[in-house]
Amino acid sequence: MSEVSSALQRIARGAGITIIGTATSLIMGFLSRALIARGISLSDYGLFNLTITTLSLFLTVAALGIPNSMPRQIPYYLTKRREEFPELISTATFITLISGLITTGILFSFSGIISRAFTDPAVSWGLRITSLSAPFMLLTSYIISFTLGLGRVRERFYYQQILRPLLWLGGVGFLYLTEPTLRSLLYLWVLLSGLIFLILNIDIKRLEIVKIKPAFDIEIARELILFSLPLMLSGILWTFMTKMDTLMVGHYLPSSEVGLYNAAVPLASLLPFVLTAINTLYVPMATPLFAKGSMKDLTRLYQIVTKWILVGTLPFFALLFVFPETSLGLVFGSKYLSASLTLQILAVGFMFHTILGPNGLTLTVVGKTGFLTVSTALAVLTDFVLNMLLIPRWRIEGAAVATAVSYLVVNLANSWKLYSETGIHPFSRAYTKSLVLGAGWIAFLKVLVVELRMDNIWNMIVLMGISVGIYPLLLLMFKVIEKEDIELMIAVEKKFGLNLSWVRKIAGKFL
Repeated sequence: MSEVSSALQRIARGAGITIIGTATSLIMGFLSRALIARGISLSDYGLFNLTITTLSLFLTVAALGIPNSMPRQIPYYLTKRREEFPELISTATFITLISGLITTGILFSFSGIISRAFTDPAVSWGLRITSLSAPFMLLTSYIISFTLGLGRVRERFYYQQILRPLLWLGGVGFLYLTEPTLRSLLYLWVLLSGLIFLILNIDIKRLEIVKIKPAFDIEIARELILFSLPLMLSGILWTFMTKMDTLMVGHYLPSSEVGLYNAAVPLASLLPFVLTAINTLYVPMATPLFAKGSMKDLTRLYQIVTKWILVGTLPFFALLFVFPETSLGLVFGSKYLSASLTLQILAVGFMFHTILGPNGLTLTVVGKTGFLTVSTALAVLTDFVLNMLLIPRWRIEGAAVATAVSYLVVNLANSWKLYSETGIHPFSRAYTKSLVLGAGWIAFLKVLVVELRMDNIWNMIVLMGISVGIYPLLLLMFKVIEKEDIELMIAVEKKFGLNLSWVRKIAGKFL
């Protein structure tokens, strides 16, 4: 078996677990958002999103990059400076706590000034409430980061991916049954932030994972902050990249428009789901190939993985692009139907982000991480300028265009850099066939639905059901299936105890 096939099978075996964990968290978060959108007014839903988005931006700065640096710093200290490890933990804990308290003070005291950036001054009291969650959220993120540095994934899985989304869904569901208000939702946010931190802290002490000494080392603090600041910059850039549209819609338009926009955003942002799941396993598989100088195998791995991502994402893209009104109505209710064009534009942007594959991660693998900061900064600047120009004229559709173009910019830049440095690109013959066939079929469905006015739930079920049957047949007929895909099926059979021999037999005839 080739190195590429071995790597692909390891990705397939691990991706199943990753997809299940990620999907569980996404589904619970998505259901919570849908209940909130249905339970409160359009304007209050917009205020909720503005408040949480502003809070997340402040928390990104307040974290100082420490949660991103601890998974690297801890192994380093345990290997090279073991005697200073307790001081590292206590110093980082102290910095995080103080930063969280300062953030609470700033948000609470200057919420009125901050709210002037938006058309709705009610953001002010929302920030005062949620500011109380800042220390708890920062400390929770920090604790999870140092457990990851110790090689533990348990805390992230249970507390970040399962417990918080579950409790949030349960709390939102209870409020939904009792007619929720924006104020009650924000107080619930603070309560759950404190509760999660308390339970996690008790668990860490019970397991005696690490013993924290009441000590603060100024030299360690200086080294930690200097190491973490570039990571903070990257975090700020990415937060702006993903949140700027909501903030600028809130700056130019009423909060009701923010509510409409944030019905389209969560649906479109589900499109990179397969990419995200595979990304977590891609780097450990790709790095050894690069280390051995096997660029041909690395290119092959990239092309096949990108093809999987494309084929796995196209059906959901078709659902959102062809049936935008039905999708919005089913999830968020009829008052959000006017965001259908916004959803289509965002879906195109996120799809483009997805179909070029893990270009950023591959740049990391080949040691070109500095360029990622440049490309992200370029995309943020593009997003800012376009939002400023387009939102006053085209409202939320202008914000959607700005976001879609910014994703286009960052992915074109990363793909160009990757190709110019290594020759790696996703455009294998099988990938190109998959892309053309998928785009052609989606275009046919869109014309059919528009011309015959078929954007309703029953036609969606029928047409998507037919598509699920036809698209795989087209892939087989045009010989998109490759030998590595057959080997993948074998890996899935072994991992989950399935019998896919009949599928392999049919697919094998079209190789």
